[in-house]
Amino acid sequence: MIKKLLPLIALVLFISTEVVHSNDDRTNRIERTHKVSDGSEIYENTNNYQPKFTSTYFPPVYGDIIIYQFAQTGVFTVYDLQSNGVPNQIWQDPFIPNNVHATFMYSTEAGFAERNCAYMFSNDGGASWTFIDDVPSSDRSGFPSISGYTTGAAVIANHNTVGSITRTKTYSDTGPGFGVFTVSDPGDAPSGPAIWPRVVGVGSGRQVIVASMGGSYTNSTLNGTWSGWAEYPGDQAETYALSVAPNGTVGHAYIGAADGINNNDVFYRSSSDSGLTWTAPERIWDWNEATDSLGCLRGVSIVMGNDNQPYVAFNISLLTLTGFVLPKQRFSIRCILTIMQAFYRKISSRQWFILRI
Repeated sequence: MIKKLLPLIALVLFISTEVVHSNDDRTNRIERTHKVSDGSEIYENTNNYQPKFTSTYFPPVYGDIIIYQFAQTGVFTVYDLQSNGVPNQIWQDPFIPNNVHATFMYSTEAGFAERNCAYMFSNDGGASWTFIDDVPSSDRSGFPSISGYTTGAAVIANHNTVGSITRTKTYSDTGPGFGVFTVSDPGDAPSGPAIWPRVVGVGSGRQVIVASMGGSYTNSTLNGTWSGWAEYPGDQAETYALSVAPNGTVGHAYIGAADGINNNDVFYRSSSDSGLTWTAPERIWDWNEATDSLGCLRGVSIVMGNDNQPYVAFNISLLTLTGFVLPKQRFSIRCILTIMQAFYRKISSRQWFILRI
């Protein structure tokens, strides 16, 4: 996967800043909104339809540069929702790239009363997979996120009903693909049980998570001791992402809160102490309804590169202040790159560049 990222990173050499304008005349537009799951949905199907899995082969998908091959994981699902934003369900060990860890939520019954988060492991770069276990092994769970430690062990976060209260918990494996998980419960956030988590493993035992419900919060832990929930002015329901750099810096990208000021904007901040404190957020995309109305709907993700700098990708569409989508208009993906300039005499301040995909 690291090799696959190289062509994209190489494009940095050819990127120049882009100013986006819209030729939209703002007339006769239909407004639609994106439905956000509350994390506890139960699907009702009066026909009692039961799934039938017949496909065993999926042909490859050919991109301009990369050929994507599909491999069976051994886990099937009729559940048709994985994320309210961008799924964070695969982690490749940067030190042993053939070790790839994955998780996704699944249900094999039409009513979805039983819903679990599977953990799968591959030691051949994703060519074949072994289903290890559900995480947790019992109770209803969903909306998982996966990362890992320098030890090669995976860490998974999801929200589940263990303990009767549906809220975020994390599960740390004892080794790569072992499937012997230790649970850690950060408790309720100030607004109540937080769900929709994102997690990143730092070093050999630290975790940083972000979750939301009635507010957006970060939290961090070392060996099960949590620092406490800290609120930030962000949107909810997986409109955020975390990544860790080789030097241990944690990057946090997120969509701004729907407060009339930060709506549909994209922000970036970082932490050098595993999520205990954060830098002041940088507004890297500014939505403006009075100009082009281009803002981030829900999808945002981040990768901290080998240069320890953030690479933030997000979707762009025409939006209103209240988050309504304007269909049949301009939709695209942006990748925000940063380059710490070291030309001439000294390093200058961070420079943000925009790649339109």
